[in-house]
Amino acid sequence: GDSAVTRRLQTIEERLAQQQETQKQYQRHRAEGDAFFEEEKMQKAAESYAKALEYRPEDRHAQDRLEEARRLAAEKKARRTEEGVYETPDRRPQIVGGLKALTENVSYPDRAQSKGVEGKVFLRITVGTDGKPESVEVMRSSIGFGAPEETIQAARSVEYEPARANGKPVRANKTVMVPFRLR
Repeated sequence: GDSAVTRRLQTIEERLAQQQETQKQYQRHRAEGDAFFEEEKMQKAAESYAKALEYRPEDRHAQDRLEEARRLAAEKKARRTEEGVYETPDRRPQIVGGLKALTENVSYPDRAQSKGVEGKVFLRITVGTDGKPESVEVMRSSIGFGAPEETIQAARSVEYEPARANGKPVRANKTVMVPFRLR
């Protein structure tokens, strides 16, 4: 009768190993959900909480967070549409002639050049359905001396192809990085 006991012990060990694996998967998905939630990536948070619930359907925390993440994701989508700026177009706005067309329009400010200053300027450009830049803002810049203003000027002077969603032109943002390097 020893083999029956051994088999029973093996079954118990397998079940424990399975429970531990389930617990590990559950904790991983729940932790990912929490991290995405903190970063306000609600769509991804919702996906992670849904996966966690596959392992522990009774988990209140994951249930509540899943509902909240879905609600906030829907709200964010609605807010974007109100502003009329498309968050996830099928195709982002394009600079006619590529980034090269923009950087060729940027002149290195004398003050920056004489001081030997280099850096980068990051812009967010809102491009309208007509392909015209509606707004240009500096997101961040590691160079001053008139370089950000120079970049804004250049971004306003180039042509754009508007973003597209479902085959139609839509308003959307384009982010560009313009480097200032001394030759």
